[in-house]
Amino acid sequence: ATIGQTHAGNAGANAAPGTMQHVALRVDCHETLLAMRDRLRDKGVPVMGP
Repeated sequence: ATIGQTHAGNAGANAAPGTMQHVALRVDCHETLLAMRDRLRDKGVPVMGP
């Protein structure tokens, strides 16, 4: 592991078909972030994070 590295070691590698490695959303506050996370999880979307 590299201290301070926040991305994959090989960002150019291919992802499996039908997958997404990362998506970023801008929200107004932490509560909105948690609500969006819960909404995605309720639809069966696996979410890693807070």
